[in-house]
Parts: sequence; C-alpha cells; structure tokens
Amino acid sequence: MSLVFMLRHRPRDFVVWRDFSDDDLKIAGCFFTIGRGSNKTGTMKTVLFDLDGTLANTEVLKAQGLSLAVRHFGGSVSPEVYKKVMGQSWEAVTAKFFERANIQVTHREFDPIFREIYTSLIETLEPNLETEKLVQSLKSKKYQLGLVSSAAPWMIDKILARLNFQNVFDSIVGGDDVKNHKPDPEAYLVMLQKLKAEANTTIVFEDSESGFKAANAANLKVYGIRHEYNEDHDFSLCVQVFDHPSQAEILFRP
Repeated sequence: MSLVFMLRHRPRDFVVWRDFSDDDLKIAGCFFTIGRGSNKTGTMKTVLFDLDGTLANTEVLKAQGLSLAVRHFGGSVSPEVYKKVMGQSWEAVTAKFFERANIQVTHREFDPIFREIYTSLIETLEPNLETEKLVQSLKSKKYQLGLVSSAAPWMIDKILARLNFQNVFDSIVGGDDVKNHKPDPEAYLVMLQKLKAEANTTIVFEDSESGFKAANAANLKVYGIRHEYNEDHDFSLCVQVFDHPSQAEILFRP
C-alpha cells in the first residue's frame, strides 16, 4: 500500500511518498533508504566526515566570529550573511563579508583578528556525547575514518581538541592541502589516495551544497546533515538526510 501526503517544512512544502511494502521514503528530491537491509553500509570500509556543521556545531560560531571581526574594522554585517556562503572557500566567505561591510582590508590584517575572536568562541563549544559515541564506535569497528574540511589547520586542530577527536581520524585533508576547494572534488580525491580507499566502498557525511557536489563529483555516496545554517541548500544529491550525525548510527547496525 502506498500513501501520498503533504508536509510543510522550513519553509517550503514538499511531497512525501511512502510505500509500506518496502519501507522506502522519498523526501524533497533526496532518497531516504530505511528499508530491510537497504539502509546498511554493506561493504563500506571508509567513512569520511566534513567538520564544520557536520561533526561540530561551529557554523554559528564562525558566523559570529566573522561578524565581530568585521566590526573591528568599522563594518557591520549580520552573522546571517554566512548562510549564503557556508561551505565555500575562506576567500569566498571573507569576500562576501568585506563586500557587505564595505570595508577595504587585507587577509594579513583581518585573519589574525578573526583568529583571536574565533578561538575564544571555539572554547565555548561543548563536545556532543552522541556524536563522539558514533565516531568512536566506527573506529572500534575498524572503519577507516577521514576528515575532509575546507578549514585552516589551526581551526581543525582546535575544534578536534574540543571534541576529543585528536587521535580518531586515520587521515585529515584541510584547506591548505588542496589548490581547489569544494565544490571541486580535489579534497575527496586526495583523501581517497591517502587512505588507499575505493570510491565504491566509501561514504561521506556533509552539510553544505558545495560539499555534496564535491563528494558527488568524486563518485562518492553522500549523506547530508541538516541544521539552521543550511536550510536553503539543495540536498538532492544526498542519499539520506539527518538532523544530527548521531542519527546515522542506523546505517552501521549489523
């Protein structure tokens, strides 16, 4: 038996199709596989994570940090502007804030101020025990774990320390490790090489449209993490979308 019904969801309406014979669910262009066996990772050997907004609730902190740093140089920009550029390169993100603030400032001037502000904000970040449990569980099950982020190394190091993830990942690819940032697939291709992993045995968790495109271009199956800063992003490339990474535990059940 199949049912078709409407849901109202932030802020758009979309159709949900439910077939009770095989438990598959389609929502807003993303295919949510929750059926018998079809929601398992099967032969998956490698799990790759984005950092900001995926493993760590840092997008709101980064938005605040950018807004405060711009204020230091006499500008005024709402943290909400970050929603428009979330997931893009640091150059693209800061260019948008400089433009909105109508300030002329170099990265040599801006970056140290942002770093000081953002570092203090990261100190307020609380580890999420459910996310930590998921990652540690995957580690104990001998999955290869990789972190693929567009962030600078100092950001990655400080966030991982706050999350108790310093020695969890088998390899890390950050913003300084590639020439072309997401949505270019370079970061994911570099990670596959570093781990000697195959695309068909690897899955990705991401939270931005740029990340979805990058993973897809690298022929990787991508799962989305939804939050307040990516409500307007296109999730149509995702196999499945979760509201929190800990919900992905269902994928790894025996």
